[in-house]
Amino acid sequence: MPRTKYRFDPESLHYKEVQYTMVQKFVRMVLPQLLAAIVIGILMFIAYTNFFDSPQESRLKRENNKMVKELDSINQKFEKSLFVLEDLERRDQNIYRTLFEVEPIPLSERMSSITNMEKYANLSASDKLELITQNQVKIDSLKAKIYNKDVEYQQFFSLIEQNLDYLRDIPAIMPIQNKELKYMIYGFGDKLDPVYKTPTVHNGVDFGAPEGTLVIATADGVVSAVDYKARIHGMMVTVTHRSGYTTVYAHLSEISVRTGQRLKRYDKIGLVGNTGKSTAPHIHYEILKDGKHINPVTYFFLDLTPEMFAELEEMAARGGLTLD
Repeated sequence: MPRTKYRFDPESLHYKEVQYTMVQKFVRMVLPQLLAAIVIGILMFIAYTNFFDSPQESRLKRENNKMVKELDSINQKFEKSLFVLEDLERRDQNIYRTLFEVEPIPLSERMSSITNMEKYANLSASDKLELITQNQVKIDSLKAKIYNKDVEYQQFFSLIEQNLDYLRDIPAIMPIQNKELKYMIYGFGDKLDPVYKTPTVHNGVDFGAPEGTLVIATADGVVSAVDYKARIHGMMVTVTHRSGYTTVYAHLSEISVRTGQRLKRYDKIGLVGNTGKSTAPHIHYEILKDGKHINPVTYFFLDLTPEMFAELEEMAARGGLTLD
């Protein structure tokens, strides 16, 4: 309640109580409280808008978080799909060159141009749409790759139809059943001799497998040589194929074929062993094309998915030792 106010009266030389009308009394009582309420209301509004979300804002934030998670999931799926597609492209390059001895479709023809950003100009008008723009570019890129891959496969299947008999004579699988990649592979190329510890050239690949594991023919062909006492390779079998390829299976514990015998892909060659210069049971496998050794890993395309092929290729590239 307002305090009583006094005013000095120069005539009587005394202080007299100031008399207010009813309106003035009302204003003096209400106005300070009204101003305080307005200030407090403004402060509360500022605090609420800065530190608390409205129901609509909370809903929008939840939707945005859900959208970000979904976009992240889409990006992960896209990257995985792109990895598989690029692996297929790389393997197709090898298939065209090694199987059909022709050059693959040129990169300029296989890849549609996706660098022209004019088509996305309307999307880039706002920073909020940057993520949408990026994903739209990725999706269009993937669509272009898939379309060109479809065109390439049409040509590929046409080549297969024209060369079906030829393909049966091309090594295309692993010499043992290893689809789960449970057997370690030691790769092709410059390695360290496991016995003499000196640099050597490994002309094939080694699959470390238990003694007695089944060894199979990797293509149709004719057994051109059987050796039971080779100094390095121990018990070994050589198969010649009409396509100009030769395959070698070494360190066997048992041989199930004879010279001159005709084989079909998946026919039994023998069993994994530890004969010859070998440090552990395994199958040593070689591929020669027109008398020249080539990396067998490239020729395991019928056995494996793209992911498994990439894993096997990485496994073969690791380490510098072999088993023979």
